[in-house]
Amino acid sequence: MKYINIGIIIFLTLTSCKKDGNIFENNLSNNNQMEFKTIQDFKMQLDAIKNMSIDERIKYEDSKGYKSFGRVCDEFYYSINFDQFSSQEEILNFVEKNSDKLKLTKESNGEYRLETQLSTRSARYLIGEDFIYIIGNQAYKLFNNGIAVSSKDNIKELKTYNPKQVSNQFISKVTFIEDIDYNSILKDPSYDCGEGYEVDVTNGRNRTQVKTVLDLFSFISGVSYSYGAEFQVRPYHRTLGIWYWCNRTIMADSKLAVGGPSLDGSSKYSRIFAYSYTNGHYGSSWTSSTLWITYFTPSPPDVHFDGIDSWGDTYDTPPANIECYTELF
Repeated sequence: MKYINIGIIIFLTLTSCKKDGNIFENNLSNNNQMEFKTIQDFKMQLDAIKNMSIDERIKYEDSKGYKSFGRVCDEFYYSINFDQFSSQEEILNFVEKNSDKLKLTKESNGEYRLETQLSTRSARYLIGEDFIYIIGNQAYKLFNNGIAVSSKDNIKELKTYNPKQVSNQFISKVTFIEDIDYNSILKDPSYDCGEGYEVDVTNGRNRTQVKTVLDLFSFISGVSYSYGAEFQVRPYHRTLGIWYWCNRTIMADSKLAVGGPSLDGSSKYSRIFAYSYTNGHYGSSWTSSTLWITYFTPSPPDVHFDGIDSWGDTYDTPPANIECYTELF
């Protein structure tokens, strides 16, 4: 199979996340959604804010006059006093009552992991309570299992759109694309890491989790599709059989190779590389610089990880590694 190698080297050393509140103009639309003129503007802002601490994010968002859904969920999460619960059942009931902000993932050993809604999607910090952001003339709405798009003129319909309850009024106005199908025959058969991996390394009541994420952020149906590939590290602590976020000093190194169709309209296969690291980021998570890729195809492209050589570490556990076709690097 023919392919093109494209190297994108992103060296990022994070010892603190000092952000200038005046880097970006106020992007709020008349309907209080975050609005960006171009996909490049969207990418720049997302990369700038996703590794902020909660205090930095509050200061930044307040300076811009908005409060993101991601921040609302994070603030609620960090406000929970786990010492108030005397049993796992109490925690499960509490999460159920607050399922608009929280979710539980049950593990094979019967334990649970507590997350916020949309926790793997960095764009949660650019949406409000209606889950919508705007790029150019297109409006996008995030869901746990995909993304919907409409023109700005049809944003009223987009606000009420639910992919599980689609009526005829939405058919011509809203397009929904589910998360990537990783079972495509268009992958390079020699290097196929699928959607990537999620790896946990546990030491007593402490855990370090690493994962790769491949998200669709924007698209013009039948024309172009923009994806972001990331490596995420998150530390956890366990109470009453529930794993919850905690602040730790995080070290990480990420090497990603993403494969997909040609970027120039030819029949060749493209492979794009990205490298990112931190030598000491303190917080409840760290996310690599996003590898942004736009494919110009008439239908949603088949995109996957060709190779991964990444690790994350805290002082409480041994390193957590994801290794797949590391010879590509």
